[in-house]
Amino acid sequence: MADERIERLPDDQRQLAERFSAFVESMDDKYFSRVASINGGADFEDRYIENEYSDFDLRVTRGAVVEKAGRMRSFGHQSNPGRGEGVLTWGSFYSLDFHPKSPLVGMLHATIVLQFFEDGEATVGGWLGVMPGTRVEADLAQLEAVTEAHFDAHGKDPSLYRRLVCK
Repeated sequence: MADERIERLPDDQRQLAERFSAFVESMDDKYFSRVASINGGADFEDRYIENEYSDFDLRVTRGAVVEKAGRMRSFGHQSNPGRGEGVLTWGSFYSLDFHPKSPLVGMLHATIVLQFFEDGEATVGGWLGVMPGTRVEADLAQLEAVTEAHFDAHGKDPSLYRRLVCK
């Protein structure tokens, strides 16, 4: 998708925006290609929604293994209320959601955002989260044993990592 807003940016910001956009395009291709490979093909449902703040490019596919995989790309026109007071010159947000059919596998949610403002300020951020799937006590016990053995072999205390990993 051509983005005329990039032309408004100074050279250094334009280069970052172009790099960000190329990264998003590459990730989008990889993400949906992998989902199609796992599911044995893919039919896409695409929507484009516009409002005063952003344009939203949405894509979803459903399948037998990956029950639902979706993404949202938004292209900002102005800051949403409560999201900063600057005048937005360029902004792009990319979000992926991955819902496996099996309740044993968790859901993935990943986002990244880049914004440039009229005063030269920029913001960048992101998030990666995996919501846990069904708890299988035998699997958790094995994970805890492997964690303990690894840390014991290196003479380290695993208590912090055990709390983070073995939930």
